[in-house]
Amino acid sequence: VVNPKGRSKRLEAISKTWGPKSSAIFVVRDMEEFKQSIRTYSVSKGSPYPKPLVVPASISETEGVKRLQHVIRNVLDTEQFME
Repeated sequence: VVNPKGRSKRLEAISKTWGPKSSAIFVVRDMEEFKQSIRTYSVSKGSPYPKPLVVPASISETEGVKRLQHVIRNVLDTEQFME
């Protein structure tokens, strides 16, 4: 989880390091944020990654623990992230 200010640099570093083997999950507020973030991420054809995980509006950005719990619960409990 990277805050929006440092996201581009972090995504670029992940992409350069792992390339097509990366299993990135983008934790975002909405799909528009995902679309903006993916522009800085190198995606390989046929890869199911990166995948978006949208945090509900009921969890604010200042609720770090609640947000992290939501992310962990969803990644572990959802088959879409277990490929």
